[in-house]
Parts: sequence; C-alpha cells; structure tokens
Amino acid sequence: MSEQTTGRRFLLLIVAILIVIIAGDTVGVLRMTNNHDFAVYYRAAERLRSGQDIYAELGAFRTFIESGQSTKDEDTPWPFSTPPFHALLTVPLTLLPYSWAAMIWTGLCLAAMAVACWLLLRSQHWLTLSGLAVTLLLLDQFQPAVVAVRLGQIDMVIFLLLVLAFIWLKAGAETKAGLALGMAIGIKVFAGFLVLYLLWKRRRQAALVALTSGVVFLIGSFVMVGSQALKRYLEFSSLYTWGAFAGYPYHQSLNAFFTRTFKQNIFMSPVANLPWLADGLTIVLSVLLLVGLAWLTRRSADAPDAGHSMADITMPRFDLEYALTVTTMLLILPPAPRYAFVWLLLGFLVVAARLVRGEGPSWLIALLALSYILSARLVYFPLPLLRRLVMDGQFMLSALLLWLALAWLLWKSRQVKGEP
Repeated sequence: MSEQTTGRRFLLLIVAILIVIIAGDTVGVLRMTNNHDFAVYYRAAERLRSGQDIYAELGAFRTFIESGQSTKDEDTPWPFSTPPFHALLTVPLTLLPYSWAAMIWTGLCLAAMAVACWLLLRSQHWLTLSGLAVTLLLLDQFQPAVVAVRLGQIDMVIFLLLVLAFIWLKAGAETKAGLALGMAIGIKVFAGFLVLYLLWKRRRQAALVALTSGVVFLIGSFVMVGSQALKRYLEFSSLYTWGAFAGYPYHQSLNAFFTRTFKQNIFMSPVANLPWLADGLTIVLSVLLLVGLAWLTRRSADAPDAGHSMADITMPRFDLEYALTVTTMLLILPPAPRYAFVWLLLGFLVVAARLVRGEGPSWLIALLALSYILSARLVYFPLPLLRRLVMDGQFMLSALLLWLALAWLLWKSRQVKGEP
C-alpha cells in the first residue's frame, strides 16, 4: 500500500469521525433549541400579513430595560429588531403552523451554513479531504453557530449571502454580487459596510447594485408597513446600539465591550466608571482599524484599469481583503451580537487554506488557533480580572486576533511584490 493511499485513508477516517461527532453535537443543540428569536420573526410576519404593528413591543421593552429588569426573565417583551424586509421574507413560513415553520427554519439555517462552507472551500481550491477535515473541525461546537441555531437567528443566512457576494465578486459577476449584498443589507443594515469597501476598490457596478437594491428592499418594506414603522425602528436601533441596551453581554463589538467595562449599565458593574474612556477607546481603536483596512486594501500599482469590471479580481489578495473587511465590520459596528461572529468562518478558512499551503510561519498558526478557540469555545479564566476582561469580550478578542493574522498576510504579500 502506497504512502499516499495510507494518508488518504487516514484523512477519510478523520472526516468520518468528525461527521459522527458533529452529528451527535447537532442533535444535542437541537434538543435545547428554543427558536426564541425566530418566534419574534414569526410573530412580526404574522402581524405584517394582518396589517398590524410589527414593532408593537418597543414601548414595553424600553420601559422594561430602563427600569433595570433582567432580560433573563421569561416575560421579557422582546421586540422585532430588524427592518420589515426581514419580516416580509418570513411571511411564507407563517402559512404553516409555528412548530413546522420553526423546524423548517432550523433546517434552512443549517443548509445555509453547509452551502457557505462548501463554496468557501471551492473558492480556495481546497475541496479535498484535508479541507473538509479542517472545516468540520472548525464547525464542531462553534459557539456563534450554536447560539444562532439555538435561538433561530438569521445570521447563518446572511453568512451565505456574504459568501455568495464574495464568490461572485471573484468571478466578476458584479450584478449578482451586488444583489446578494443588497439582500443582506435589507435584512441587517450594517452589512452595508461592505459597500464602502467596494467603492474604495472602485468596484462601482457591484457597489451601485448593492446600494440600490439594499435601499429598495429597505424603503419598499417600510412603505408596506407605514412611515411610523421607520420611526419606531430607528428608535429601537438607538436603544439597541447606543442606549440602555448597548452593553448587553451578547454584544461583542468594541463599543459594547467598552460600554460594559467603563460605563454604568444595567447588565454588570463596570471596572471603573469612566464613560469618556469608553468612548475614547471605541473611537480610537475603530479609527485605527479603519485606517489599517484602507492602507492594506489600497489598489496596487499593477491593478487593472479602474473602469474595468474585473479590476482587482485576479489579484491574489482579494480573498484576504474581503475577509479583513468582514472582520473589521464586526469589530466597529454596534451591536455585533455573538451569533453574527459566525461570519468569522470566512476569515478562518481563507487563512487556514494559506497556512496549509505553507504561506505562513508557525507563530501565525498559533495566532489563528488562539483566535479560533476564543470564538469557538466559552473560555473560563480562574483569575477575576482575566475572567472579567477576557471572558466578557472573548469574541471581540478573537476577531482582533484574526484581524492581525489577515493583516499580516496582506502586508507580507505586498512586501513580496516590493510594495510598502
């Protein structure tokens, strides 16, 4: 038996074992799945069908939060938190009984994750047993995905849309990429951060389609439910991102972390009551990340003409740039709930594919592993200070470490070409 055949059989065994483990873990997650957030989507979609207010719980929720009551209470009046376009997409499921709709929704989310990972592997020319093994290892008990499935969140679907936009941008299908991104914007507005990246890279057609379709999805859905809905949505967004709810422990952006750490909030005692420091650190670090992103993703001297639809597509750095942009988006845009960090899988797979090909030093492997552990597992630290600062923001720290790994690979690729 050849050494190559032995290695292939070993990888096949590893893949089979991982599939069995993940299947068992998935069953365990499904058993504790309560579809809490999907229930809110379903209720909003039912109200949309009957012409009722989809944001009806906003006033009660504001009173509940500002009175200092715990959101762990079962009677918390959770409101619908996204634009009406999201409720509109959920309407077909309301034709079914809730139990059936919830089951189908869970299946759709799992399918979206599987398809997104398969597309990413194919884009990295890594549809091999080793690529499958690494992907399965990354997915096993990956906390953002576990939380998304358990709550019935929509972030796995958005992840698929972001991956589709990525794939189509690589292929030069600007219109398709723009539509995928526009749909993501219609569901969660802050996905529009990627439009700024497209404009920065002079991918004007994709940016225009994304912006136009996103605005149409958003405005069209608000027109359907009435102008008051826009006011109520903006009111809730201000509460959710900068107001009393900004420090919610599930939120893992820089703003949320520093709010919990240095501002009086309703969820936990701050390390010190220094609101100016919280705002200052949020602004300074956000600016540094944005400047770093802009510098690392600037157009190369040998890039094709800006007016060409294929500009920068063939550049090997595009995968790293797109992943870095998604990672930056999670860090600087509030609220960035932990289930949204499922989008980090894009960066993990892009970097892992390069490390397997020997494109990075050993310390980069350690950095990526630490980044993954912080997002994939709920880490416990015995020291009180570490437990507070690290556990409270471990998903944010994971994203920061992944940002550094992607940034180093981008910087190194420019050095190889003799660029500063």
